This record gives sequence, C-alpha cells and structure tokens, in this order.
Amino acid sequence: MISITRSLARQVRAVFRRLVRRCLGPRPLVSFQGTSQGLRVRLHGSAIAAEYHLPGSHGDEVIVLPLEALAACEGSREQPVTLEQASAGIQVHWRDHGMPQIAVHPLEDSPSLADFPRPPESMLPVEPGFLTALAEASLSADQQALRYATDHIQLQGSAGCIVATDGKQLLMQKGLAFPWTDDVLVPASPVYGCRELAQAGPVQLGRTDSHVVLQAGPWTLSLPIDKESRFPQVERVVPSKKEATAHCQLGPEDRDFLVRSLRRLPGGDDEHAPVTVDLNGEVLLRAHAEGQDQAVELLLARSRATGKPFRLAMNRKCLERAMRLGLPELHVQDAGRPVLFADEKRDFVVMPLDPQGSVPASEKAIRISSTQEAAGPVAIKRQRRKNTVNDTNAIETQTTNVPSETIVPENRPTRTRKPKTAGVAVLIQEAEAIRNALRDLTGRSHKLLVALKRQRKQSKIVQSSLKALKELQHIDG
Repeated sequence: MISITRSLARQVRAVFRRLVRRCLGPRPLVSFQGTSQGLRVRLHGSAIAAEYHLPGSHGDEVIVLPLEALAACEGSREQPVTLEQASAGIQVHWRDHGMPQIAVHPLEDSPSLADFPRPPESMLPVEPGFLTALAEASLSADQQALRYATDHIQLQGSAGCIVATDGKQLLMQKGLAFPWTDDVLVPASPVYGCRELAQAGPVQLGRTDSHVVLQAGPWTLSLPIDKESRFPQVERVVPSKKEATAHCQLGPEDRDFLVRSLRRLPGGDDEHAPVTVDLNGEVLLRAHAEGQDQAVELLLARSRATGKPFRLAMNRKCLERAMRLGLPELHVQDAGRPVLFADEKRDFVVMPLDPQGSVPASEKAIRISSTQEAAGPVAIKRQRRKNTVNDTNAIETQTTNVPSETIVPENRPTRTRKPKTAGVAVLIQEAEAIRNALRDLTGRSHKLLVALKRQRKQSKIVQSSLKALKELQHIDG
C-alpha cells in the first residue's frame, strides 16, 4: 500500500497534464514507486519525462494508474489517499467532506513501462528567471514543425541564448549560462509556466547525451534532445538597431495601457487583426473595422518617437505580446523589413503587414489618450462578440468595442461626435433593409394568396356551370 495526500495528487496532475495535452499515443500512465529512500511519482507516455520525489520511507512497491484517475481524489488539503493493489484492480481510498470514497482501476502492465532517463553526473544552478524564459519561448514556438523544428526551443550554449520562433515571430533571450557550449533543441511545452514548478524552489540544470535535465525542488523534467532536426538561422533575421531609421521609447504606463486596450479596438475581427502604428513626433495607434468610417486612435502620451517619421501596420496580437513581455524599445528600418522590440537582454522580432493596409491620419478619428485613465475610466460600449478569423496568429475570441464618447486631446478644437459610429449605422441600415424586404415579401405573398383564392372561387363557379349544362342536356334528351 502506498499513501499520498490529496494536495499532492492535485500538484502531480496539474504538472503532468500539461505534458500530455498533445499526446497522440497511448493514454499516459503514472507510476508510484516506493523505496526506502522515498516515493517517486513518474509520468510515462509523454515526450518529456517528469518525476516528483517525495522523501521518506515507503514500502518497496510499484503501483501504476492512468493519469485521469487522479482527478477524482485530488484536493487542496493534506488528507490521505491510499493506493492498494487487489485482485480486482488498484483500489484508491480517500475521504471527501468526511465521507469515505473508493475507486477501482484495472491493473496496468508495469513491466511495459519504458525506462526512465538516467540522471546527469552533475547539476548546476541557473538564474531564477530560467523557467519563465522557457515559458515565454514556448509561447513563441509553433504548434507543429514543417521544414524546421519550430516546435522546439533552441538552447545556445556558447551564446547563452534561448531562441524560439514560429516563422512569424522570433524571441531571443540573452545573458544566460548553460553547462555546455553547443546548441541543443528541446521540446517547447506549457509545463515550464506551471505554478507548481515556479514555487518549488531553486532550479538546476544538467545534461546527458540524450537529455537536458531540469530540476526544481522535488520536480525533475528530462527534456529529450532532438539531434536530427534543423533550426532556422535566426541571427540573419534580427534587425540591427544601428540601421533602424525610426525609434520609439515606450513608457511602462503606456505598455500597460496597450495591454488593456488593444483587444478593445475596432477591427479585431478583421483578417490579421491589423493595427496601425504611427511614429511622427507623437506615438499613435490607429484602427478601424471594415465598413467603418471613423477610426479610433490611441495616443501614447508617455512615449516618444525619434528618427524618421514612419507608419506601419502589424497584427495587434504581436504588438500585445511585445507589451506583455515588457519590451520598452521599438526599432523600424524600412517598409517590408522585420520590426524589432527589444530591451537589454531580449529581442522580439515580428513581420509587419502590408503597408497599404495602414490607416492614415484623419480629423474625424476618435482619439483616446493614455493619460485619460488618470482622470477617469474611458466609456466603452460593447457592440458584439464574434469569433476571430482563423489565421495562424489569431486563436482567441475577441470583442469589438468602440468608444462611445470623444476624448479631446490638449490644443485640439472640440467637436461634437455622434454617439454611434458609422459601423453601427451600417448595421442599422442593413437591419432596416431586411425589414423593408420582409414587408415587401409579405405584401406580395398576400396579393398572391388573394389571387389564388379568387382563382379557386372562379374554378368552382366554372365547374358548377358545366355540371348544370350537362344536367340540362340530359333533360332535353
């Protein structure tokens, strides 16, 4: 019999299920291996092998359960859960609100479990933010690899960089140290951002011939090294700050303002969710929805633009990602070239959209300043909720929001705005057109029905007349 707690079952399941989200093979299994040195809880059936080590003396026994079996007995408290092997299967006992619970699972074939990767000879401590760097890199990696291994993360030993790309965005995180000098490819995974790992304790790193091994407190992750696939030569893509012609320094308050506001701009449902960045002394973001006359402008009052005036269009998801990363610098070289967001240790590169899709400046635009929140919240009217167009960069459901009041910047004449935008007017006109069409169809159907009734009445009169004539002919005969 092996004993754990409900809270441990919850932690183990939280970490392990992030490793098997895209598992296409047999169902993942969890083994509980008790020894005199402790209990080892291991995940089997995923590319990344994971283990939780619980110190203490446990019986020399191995119990194997499917991962989904932990969902029933997990909890937030340190209440005991016992695993016992019986003839009918594995019996799991626990209490829920004082009531005894039991679940029975079929016996799994323990000898068929693959051998767990061997540990490295030594482990070295790494920076406190190492797990966060891996988590951010995984968000920039692709879901599936085609020509290159873009579903992997490259750990550059000599350069001290973590690199990830999906072909449309590229993230390089520098200034790290690895206990090797070559470049290795390891799988991208959401497990690196798991709270249970972040709170487990200091992180250590080691390597064998086949795996990069990461330890965080009682957790051990063995990341398989891909030696066959190729990774893009990303250094050729990163723009040079010195060759950039336009620069922007984004204030921290403006970055937070953009994170809160970008998804609320109109046009989020359009293809590629474009937003225009206008660097011309002021730093402006401009967007409008298809069929909408008035654009909405965000004035980043705490940011500044230098260099050549420049206007470009980009996917707002890429811009939001750069703001969530907290990158304060934006550098642009020329149209059609990659755009660089950066700080001292990170480079985030994205490809802009077609410059013909940028929204020009207009006196009719509704302008909202990032300093407006200091005076009070900006009134937002939610119009509709739709699913975004399914492209490679758009995977979330967004809401199209349009400001319902005008924010007038300083030194700008006051103009009265209509409370409804042209986008709403188009929808109203379309609704009225549909209503008029329905009225017309109703009138026409009514006239047709009257004509049919009249025709039926005339048909009955003709039939009765013919019948009467036949009867008269019979009498005359």
